[in-house]
Amino acid sequence: MARSRRGRFFGIFSSLRPSLLSVSQDLDQDTCPSLYGMPMEIVEIIANFLQYKSLCSLRLTCRLLYERTLRCFGAFLATVPLDFSSHSLQRLQAISNHRYLNRYVQCLSIMNQTHGKLGIDLRWDRSSSGCLIVPQDIVDILSDVLALLVNCRSFEVHHIYRQEHQYTSNFLGGSDAIKILLYIIAETAFPVKSLMLERGVARGWRYGDHIHGERLDIPALHKLGVRAGLSQLQSLTLNYHKELESSIDWTCELIRAATSLTILTARLNEFDNAPLLFDRLTLANVLPPLKELVLESCEFSSLEGFIAFLHYFRSSLRTLSLTRIRLSTNGWISILPRLRDLFPSLTSIKLHHLRGDKRPDTLISFPDIHKHKTSFEIRQGISYYYKNWRGKRSLVGVRYSGPDMETALRIVVSSARAC
Repeated sequence: MARSRRGRFFGIFSSLRPSLLSVSQDLDQDTCPSLYGMPMEIVEIIANFLQYKSLCSLRLTCRLLYERTLRCFGAFLATVPLDFSSHSLQRLQAISNHRYLNRYVQCLSIMNQTHGKLGIDLRWDRSSSGCLIVPQDIVDILSDVLALLVNCRSFEVHHIYRQEHQYTSNFLGGSDAIKILLYIIAETAFPVKSLMLERGVARGWRYGDHIHGERLDIPALHKLGVRAGLSQLQSLTLNYHKELESSIDWTCELIRAATSLTILTARLNEFDNAPLLFDRLTLANVLPPLKELVLESCEFSSLEGFIAFLHYFRSSLRTLSLTRIRLSTNGWISILPRLRDLFPSLTSIKLHHLRGDKRPDTLISFPDIHKHKTSFEIRQGISYYYKNWRGKRSLVGVRYSGPDMETALRIVVSSARAC
Protein backbone atom coordinates (compact mmCIF):
# COMPACT_ATOMS: atom_id res chain seq x y z
CA MET A 1 0.00 0.00 0.00
CA ALA A 2 2.76 2.42 0.95
CA ARG A 3 4.66 1.64 -2.27
CA SER A 4 1.62 2.35 -4.47
CA ARG A 5 1.09 5.70 -2.74
CA ARG A 6 4.66 6.69 -3.42
CA GLY A 7 4.19 5.67 -7.04
CA ARG A 8 1.17 7.95 -7.36
CA PHE A 9 3.15 10.73 -5.72
CA PHE A 10 5.97 10.57 -8.27
CA GLY A 11 3.40 10.38 -11.03
CA ILE A 12 1.85 13.66 -9.86
CA PHE A 13 5.21 15.39 -9.45
CA SER A 14 7.21 13.81 -12.27
CA SER A 15 8.61 17.17 -13.32
CA LEU A 16 10.43 17.57 -10.01
CA ARG A 17 13.79 15.94 -9.22
CA PRO A 18 15.47 15.56 -5.79
CA SER A 19 18.69 17.19 -6.95
CA LEU A 20 19.65 18.36 -3.48
CA LEU A 21 20.23 14.80 -2.34
CA SER A 22 22.07 13.45 -5.39
CA VAL A 23 25.83 13.07 -5.58
CA SER A 24 27.82 13.22 -8.78
CA GLN A 25 29.23 9.82 -9.70
CA ASP A 26 32.14 11.41 -11.57
CA LEU A 27 33.82 12.96 -8.52
CA ASP A 28 36.90 11.15 -7.22
CA GLN A 29 39.57 11.68 -4.63
CA ASP A 30 41.79 13.61 -7.07
CA THR A 31 39.40 16.58 -6.86
CA CYS A 32 39.56 16.76 -3.06
CA PRO A 33 41.13 19.77 -1.35
CA SER A 34 43.76 19.54 1.35
CA LEU A 35 41.01 18.67 3.85
CA TYR A 36 41.06 15.15 2.44
CA GLY A 37 44.07 14.15 4.51
CA MET A 38 42.87 15.69 7.76
CA PRO A 39 41.45 13.63 10.65
CA MET A 40 37.67 13.30 10.67
CA GLU A 41 37.39 15.30 13.90
CA ILE A 42 39.14 18.31 12.29
CA VAL A 43 36.94 18.09 9.20
CA GLU A 44 33.80 18.11 11.37
CA ILE A 45 35.02 21.12 13.36
CA ILE A 46 35.63 23.08 10.16
CA ALA A 47 32.30 21.97 8.67
CA ASN A 48 30.43 23.14 11.77
CA PHE A 49 31.49 26.74 11.03
CA LEU A 50 30.23 26.70 7.43
CA GLN A 51 26.95 28.13 6.21
CA TYR A 52 24.56 25.87 4.35
CA LYS A 53 25.66 26.70 0.78
CA SER A 54 29.36 26.52 1.65
CA LEU A 55 28.87 23.16 3.35
CA CYS A 56 27.05 21.82 0.29
CA SER A 57 29.92 22.94 -1.94
CA LEU A 58 32.44 21.22 0.32
CA ARG A 59 30.44 18.00 0.36
CA LEU A 60 30.39 17.84 -3.44
CA THR A 61 34.17 18.05 -3.83
CA CYS A 62 34.68 14.33 -3.22
CA ARG A 63 32.93 11.27 -1.89
CA LEU A 64 35.05 11.06 1.26
CA LEU A 65 34.18 14.60 2.36
CA TYR A 66 30.58 13.94 1.40
CA GLU A 67 30.52 11.08 3.89
CA ARG A 68 32.56 12.81 6.60
CA THR A 69 30.32 15.89 6.66
CA LEU A 70 27.06 13.95 6.73
CA ARG A 71 26.40 14.66 10.40
CA CYS A 72 27.07 18.39 9.99
CA PHE A 73 24.77 18.52 6.98
CA GLY A 74 22.13 16.60 8.89
CA ALA A 75 22.07 19.33 11.54
CA PHE A 76 20.51 21.65 8.94
CA LEU A 77 17.65 19.17 8.65
CA ALA A 78 16.71 19.21 12.34
CA THR A 79 13.71 21.39 11.46
CA VAL A 80 12.27 20.98 7.98
CA PRO A 81 9.72 23.50 6.62
CA LEU A 82 6.58 22.21 4.93
CA ASP A 83 4.01 24.36 3.13
CA PHE A 84 2.15 21.40 1.57
CA SER A 85 3.18 22.51 -1.92
CA SER A 86 4.22 19.82 -4.39
CA HIS A 87 7.85 20.94 -4.12
CA SER A 88 8.04 20.83 -0.32
CA LEU A 89 6.23 17.49 -0.16
CA GLN A 90 8.56 15.96 -2.73
CA ARG A 91 11.61 17.35 -0.92
CA LEU A 92 10.39 15.86 2.36
CA GLN A 93 9.80 12.51 0.69
CA ALA A 94 13.29 12.54 -0.80
CA ILE A 95 14.75 13.12 2.67
CA SER A 96 12.61 10.35 4.17
CA ASN A 97 13.81 7.89 1.53
CA HIS A 98 17.48 8.66 2.19
CA ARG A 99 18.85 5.91 4.42
CA TYR A 100 21.11 8.29 6.38
CA LEU A 101 19.45 11.71 6.28
CA ASN A 102 15.99 10.57 7.37
CA ARG A 103 17.16 10.12 10.96
CA TYR A 104 18.24 13.77 11.33
CA VAL A 105 14.79 15.34 10.95
CA GLN A 106 13.36 16.13 14.38
CA CYS A 107 10.71 18.76 13.71
CA LEU A 108 8.25 19.53 10.92
CA SER A 109 7.43 23.26 10.69
CA ILE A 110 4.23 23.89 8.75
CA MET A 111 4.15 27.41 7.36
CA ASN A 112 4.36 29.59 4.27
CA GLN A 113 6.25 32.79 5.01
CA THR A 114 5.43 34.39 1.67
CA HIS A 115 1.64 34.64 1.76
CA GLY A 116 0.45 32.27 4.47
CA LYS A 117 -1.51 29.90 2.23
CA LEU A 118 -0.63 26.20 2.31
CA GLY A 119 -0.81 23.68 -0.52
CA ILE A 120 -1.55 26.28 -3.20
CA ASP A 121 -0.56 24.17 -6.24
CA LEU A 122 -2.54 21.05 -5.29
CA ARG A 123 -6.23 20.25 -5.13
CA TRP A 124 -7.74 19.50 -1.73
CA ASP A 125 -11.11 17.78 -1.37
CA ARG A 126 -13.61 19.47 0.95
CA SER A 127 -17.11 18.71 2.16
CA SER A 128 -20.09 20.93 1.37
CA SER A 129 -19.50 22.73 4.68
CA GLY A 130 -15.94 23.62 3.67
CA CYS A 131 -14.17 21.19 6.00
CA LEU A 132 -11.19 19.26 4.66
CA ILE A 133 -11.95 15.63 3.84
CA VAL A 134 -9.62 12.99 5.25
CA PRO A 135 -8.33 10.62 4.15
CA GLN A 136 -7.20 11.65 0.67
CA ASP A 137 -4.19 10.55 -1.37
CA ILE A 138 -1.80 13.36 -0.45
CA VAL A 139 -2.54 12.93 3.27
CA ASP A 140 -1.86 9.20 3.05
CA ILE A 141 1.43 9.88 1.27
CA LEU A 142 2.49 12.27 4.05
CA SER A 143 1.64 9.56 6.59
CA ASP A 144 4.00 7.15 4.82
CA VAL A 145 6.72 9.81 4.74
CA LEU A 146 6.45 10.52 8.48
CA ALA A 147 6.77 6.81 9.22
CA LEU A 148 10.23 6.90 7.62
CA LEU A 149 11.36 9.99 9.58
CA VAL A 150 12.16 7.92 12.63
CA ASN A 151 13.16 10.83 14.92
CA CYS A 152 10.60 13.42 13.79
CA ARG A 153 8.45 13.85 16.88
CA SER A 154 7.84 17.61 16.95
CA PHE A 155 5.40 19.69 14.93
CA GLU A 156 4.83 23.41 14.51
CA VAL A 157 1.79 24.97 12.83
CA HIS A 158 2.44 28.61 12.03
CA HIS A 159 -0.77 30.15 10.70
CA ILE A 160 -0.62 33.42 8.80
CA TYR A 161 -3.49 33.67 6.33
CA ARG A 162 -6.39 35.25 8.21
CA GLN A 163 -9.46 34.74 6.00
CA GLU A 164 -9.97 31.09 6.82
CA HIS A 165 -13.69 31.20 6.01
CA GLN A 166 -12.71 31.72 2.35
CA TYR A 167 -10.70 28.50 2.10
CA THR A 168 -11.46 26.49 -1.03
CA SER A 169 -10.05 23.41 -2.72
CA ASN A 170 -7.11 25.53 -3.90
CA PHE A 171 -5.27 25.82 -0.60
CA LEU A 172 -5.18 24.88 3.10
CA GLY A 173 -5.37 26.87 6.31
CA GLY A 174 -4.10 26.40 9.84
CA SER A 175 -7.03 24.31 11.05
CA ASP A 176 -6.66 22.08 7.97
CA ALA A 177 -3.00 21.44 8.83
CA ILE A 178 -4.00 20.52 12.38
CA LYS A 179 -6.70 18.19 11.06
CA ILE A 180 -4.19 16.42 8.80
CA LEU A 181 -1.79 15.92 11.71
CA LEU A 182 -4.50 14.56 13.99
CA TYR A 183 -5.73 12.20 11.29
CA ILE A 184 -2.24 10.77 10.80
CA ILE A 185 -1.77 10.42 14.55
CA ALA A 186 -5.18 8.72 14.86
CA GLU A 187 -4.35 6.19 12.14
CA THR A 188 -0.80 5.41 13.26
CA ALA A 189 -0.65 6.30 16.99
CA PHE A 190 2.34 8.39 15.92
CA PRO A 191 4.20 9.53 19.09
CA VAL A 192 4.40 13.33 19.43
CA LYS A 193 6.91 14.92 21.83
CA SER A 194 6.38 18.62 21.06
CA LEU A 195 3.52 20.59 19.50
CA MET A 196 3.35 24.31 18.73
CA LEU A 197 0.25 26.11 17.45
CA GLU A 198 1.52 29.53 16.59
CA ARG A 199 -0.19 32.45 14.89
CA GLY A 200 2.04 34.17 12.35
CA VAL A 201 2.61 37.64 10.96
CA ALA A 202 2.81 38.46 7.27
CA ARG A 203 2.36 41.54 5.10
CA GLY A 204 1.82 43.73 8.12
CA TRP A 205 -1.05 41.66 9.54
CA ARG A 206 -0.72 41.42 13.26
CA TYR A 207 -4.06 41.20 15.00
CA GLY A 208 -6.46 39.71 12.46
CA ASP A 209 -4.86 36.38 11.69
CA HIS A 210 -6.18 33.31 13.43
CA ILE A 211 -7.01 29.63 13.24
CA HIS A 212 -10.73 29.01 12.81
CA GLY A 213 -11.83 27.25 16.00
CA GLU A 214 -15.04 25.86 14.54
CA ARG A 215 -12.99 23.72 12.17
CA LEU A 216 -11.02 22.07 14.96
CA ASP A 217 -12.49 18.60 15.40
CA ILE A 218 -13.06 17.69 19.07
CA PRO A 219 -14.15 14.06 18.35
CA ALA A 220 -10.79 13.50 16.62
CA LEU A 221 -9.09 14.04 19.98
CA HIS A 222 -11.07 11.14 21.45
CA LYS A 223 -9.75 8.53 19.02
CA LEU A 224 -7.53 5.85 20.53
CA GLY A 225 -4.65 6.56 18.16
CA VAL A 226 -4.67 10.26 19.03
CA ARG A 227 -4.83 9.48 22.73
CA ALA A 228 -1.87 7.12 22.39
CA GLY A 229 0.18 9.56 20.31
CA LEU A 230 -0.52 12.62 22.46
CA SER A 231 0.02 10.70 25.69
CA GLN A 232 3.75 11.15 24.99
CA LEU A 233 3.47 14.90 24.39
CA GLN A 234 5.92 16.73 26.67
CA SER A 235 5.86 20.32 25.38
CA LEU A 236 2.83 22.30 24.18
CA THR A 237 2.88 25.90 22.94
CA LEU A 238 -0.39 27.75 22.31
CA ASN A 239 -0.13 31.17 20.73
CA TYR A 240 -3.77 32.13 20.30
CA HIS A 241 -5.63 35.25 19.29
CA LYS A 242 -9.20 35.44 18.01
CA GLU A 243 -9.47 31.68 17.61
CA LEU A 244 -9.58 31.26 21.39
CA GLU A 245 -13.27 32.15 21.48
CA SER A 246 -14.23 29.16 19.37
CA SER A 247 -11.60 26.65 20.49
CA ILE A 248 -11.70 26.62 24.30
CA ASP A 249 -13.34 23.19 24.44
CA TRP A 250 -10.91 21.82 21.85
CA THR A 251 -7.93 23.18 23.80
CA CYS A 252 -9.16 21.61 27.03
CA GLU A 253 -9.49 18.24 25.29
CA LEU A 254 -6.03 18.60 23.78
CA ILE A 255 -4.48 19.19 27.20
CA ARG A 256 -6.54 16.36 28.67
CA ALA A 257 -5.00 13.99 26.12
CA ALA A 258 -1.45 15.19 26.93
CA THR A 259 -1.09 13.18 30.12
CA SER A 260 2.74 13.37 30.10
CA LEU A 261 2.93 17.11 29.48
CA THR A 262 5.74 18.83 31.40
CA ILE A 263 6.06 22.19 29.58
CA LEU A 264 3.10 24.45 28.78
CA THR A 265 3.49 27.81 27.06
CA ALA A 266 0.34 29.91 26.56
CA ARG A 267 0.35 33.29 24.82
CA LEU A 268 -3.24 34.47 24.61
CA ASN A 269 -2.74 38.12 23.56
CA GLU A 270 -5.02 39.44 26.32
CA PHE A 271 -8.10 38.02 24.65
CA ASP A 272 -11.33 38.50 26.60
CA ASN A 273 -12.05 34.77 26.87
CA ALA A 274 -8.67 33.88 28.36
CA PRO A 275 -10.10 33.80 31.93
CA LEU A 276 -12.74 31.33 30.74
CA LEU A 277 -10.07 28.98 29.39
CA PHE A 278 -8.15 28.90 32.67
CA ASP A 279 -11.33 28.48 34.71
CA ARG A 280 -12.43 25.62 32.45
CA LEU A 281 -9.05 23.90 32.75
CA THR A 282 -9.13 24.23 36.52
CA LEU A 283 -12.68 22.95 36.94
CA ALA A 284 -12.23 20.10 34.46
CA ASN A 285 -9.31 18.77 36.51
CA VAL A 286 -7.30 17.96 33.37
CA LEU A 287 -4.03 19.71 34.18
CA PRO A 288 -0.93 17.47 34.30
CA PRO A 289 1.91 18.03 36.81
CA LEU A 290 3.91 20.57 34.83
CA LYS A 291 7.59 21.28 35.42
CA GLU A 292 7.63 24.48 33.36
CA LEU A 293 4.82 27.02 32.92
CA VAL A 294 5.12 30.06 30.66
CA LEU A 295 2.18 32.48 30.54
CA GLU A 296 2.15 35.62 28.40
CA SER A 297 -0.54 38.20 27.67
CA CYS A 298 -3.15 36.41 29.78
CA GLU A 299 -5.87 37.54 32.14
CA PHE A 300 -7.46 35.66 35.03
CA SER A 301 -10.98 36.05 36.36
CA SER A 302 -9.84 36.60 39.95
CA LEU A 303 -7.00 36.17 42.40
CA GLU A 304 -8.66 33.00 43.66
CA GLY A 305 -8.92 31.63 40.13
CA PHE A 306 -5.24 32.35 39.52
CA ILE A 307 -4.20 30.58 42.72
CA ALA A 308 -6.47 27.60 41.98
CA PHE A 309 -4.86 27.24 38.54
CA LEU A 310 -1.31 27.45 39.90
CA HIS A 311 -2.08 25.05 42.74
CA TYR A 312 -2.18 22.12 40.30
CA PHE A 313 1.59 22.39 39.85
CA ARG A 314 2.51 22.91 43.49
CA SER A 315 4.74 19.87 43.90
CA SER A 316 6.12 19.64 40.36
CA LEU A 317 6.86 23.14 39.01
CA ARG A 318 10.52 24.09 38.54
CA THR A 319 10.22 27.05 36.13
CA LEU A 320 7.58 29.81 36.20
CA SER A 321 7.47 32.69 33.72
CA LEU A 322 4.76 35.38 33.90
CA THR A 323 4.78 38.17 31.30
CA ARG A 324 2.02 40.73 30.70
CA ILE A 325 -0.38 38.93 33.03
CA ARG A 326 -3.42 40.98 34.10
CA LEU A 327 -4.51 40.77 37.73
CA SER A 328 -5.72 43.37 40.17
CA THR A 329 -2.97 45.49 41.73
CA ASN A 330 -3.85 44.27 45.21
CA GLY A 331 -3.93 40.74 43.85
CA TRP A 332 -0.29 40.96 42.76
CA ILE A 333 0.79 42.45 46.06
CA SER A 334 -1.03 39.59 47.77
CA ILE A 335 0.19 36.66 45.66
CA LEU A 336 3.88 37.51 45.22
CA PRO A 337 4.76 36.68 48.86
CA ARG A 338 3.02 33.32 48.48
CA LEU A 339 4.94 32.10 45.44
CA ARG A 340 7.65 30.38 47.47
CA ASP A 341 5.08 28.48 49.53
CA LEU A 342 3.10 27.62 46.40
CA PHE A 343 6.15 26.18 44.61
CA PRO A 344 8.74 24.81 47.05
CA SER A 345 10.76 23.20 44.22
CA LEU A 346 11.01 26.33 42.07
CA THR A 347 14.49 26.97 40.61
CA SER A 348 13.74 29.60 37.94
CA ILE A 349 11.27 32.48 37.84
CA LYS A 350 10.53 35.41 35.54
CA LEU A 351 8.14 38.24 36.47
CA HIS A 352 7.86 40.82 33.71
CA HIS A 353 5.36 43.55 32.82
CA LEU A 354 2.80 42.42 35.37
CA ARG A 355 -0.43 44.33 34.73
CA GLY A 356 -2.50 45.68 37.59
CA ASP A 357 -5.81 47.53 37.62
CA LYS A 358 -7.16 48.71 34.27
CA ARG A 359 -8.37 52.12 35.46
CA PRO A 360 -5.98 53.65 35.86
CA ASP A 361 -3.73 51.27 33.97
CA THR A 362 -0.95 50.18 36.33
CA LEU A 363 2.20 48.09 36.25
CA ILE A 364 4.07 46.32 39.00
CA SER A 365 7.62 47.68 39.21
CA PHE A 366 10.62 46.89 41.41
CA PRO A 367 12.30 50.30 41.86
CA ASP A 368 14.31 49.53 45.01
CA ILE A 369 15.57 46.07 44.16
CA HIS A 370 19.15 47.33 43.59
CA LYS A 371 19.30 48.66 47.15
CA HIS A 372 19.23 45.20 48.67
CA LYS A 373 22.50 43.60 49.69
CA THR A 374 22.77 40.30 47.90
CA SER A 375 25.24 37.44 47.81
CA PHE A 376 27.39 36.73 44.79
CA GLU A 377 25.20 33.72 43.90
CA ILE A 378 22.08 35.91 43.81
CA ARG A 379 23.76 38.59 41.70
CA GLN A 380 24.99 35.98 39.24
CA GLY A 381 21.53 34.49 38.77
CA ILE A 382 19.40 37.63 38.56
CA SER A 383 18.62 39.88 35.58
CA TYR A 384 16.35 42.90 35.08
CA TYR A 385 13.95 44.29 32.48
CA TYR A 386 13.25 48.00 31.96
CA LYS A 387 10.47 49.90 30.22
CA ASN A 388 9.64 53.56 29.61
CA TRP A 389 6.44 54.02 31.58
CA ARG A 390 4.69 57.35 31.98
CA GLY A 391 7.69 59.35 30.96
CA LYS A 392 10.38 57.59 32.95
CA ARG A 393 12.50 54.46 32.80
CA SER A 394 11.09 51.87 35.16
CA LEU A 395 12.36 48.47 36.26
CA VAL A 396 9.33 46.32 35.45
CA GLY A 397 10.79 42.84 35.27
CA VAL A 398 13.00 40.44 37.22
CA ARG A 399 14.37 37.04 36.35
CA TYR A 400 16.21 34.67 38.65
CA SER A 401 17.62 31.17 38.24
CA GLY A 402 19.56 29.57 41.04
CA PRO A 403 19.51 27.57 44.26
CA ASP A 404 18.54 30.39 46.65
CA MET A 405 15.00 31.03 45.42
CA GLU A 406 13.76 31.90 48.90
CA THR A 407 16.15 34.86 49.24
CA ALA A 408 15.57 36.02 45.66
CA LEU A 409 11.79 36.03 46.07
CA ARG A 410 12.05 37.85 49.39
CA ILE A 411 14.00 40.64 47.66
CA VAL A 412 11.52 40.77 44.77
CA VAL A 413 8.50 40.91 47.07
CA SER A 414 9.92 43.67 49.26
CA SER A 415 10.66 45.76 46.16
CA ALA A 416 7.29 45.39 44.40
CA ARG A 417 5.35 48.63 43.87
CA ALA A 418 2.44 49.75 41.70
CA CYS A 419 3.28 52.46 39.20
